[in-house]
Amino acid sequence: MIKFIIVATIAWLVGVFGWAQIIGSIQNIRTRKNLLFTLILWTIIMAAGAYFAIMTFDSMWALVVGYAISFVQIIRSGKIE
Repeated sequence: MIKFIIVATIAWLVGVFGWAQIIGSIQNIRTRKNLLFTLILWTIIMAAGAYFAIMTFDSMWALVVGYAISFVQIIRSGKIE
């Protein structure tokens, strides 16, 4: 149970920053082409974190919960158009 909470918390922290960067990059890619680098970077960071959490801690559900909660928080923040 402790492992689930730790992995979910770390996934939530990474997800909050990652989803905000990914969604913001997608929204503004037409005006600033250099945001493509940010989009790719955060996609790789989140995927590498997922791979590490699944292989090391065998806690895919904790990762999904953390990423899902952070995604919903970013969408509901009102800054995403």
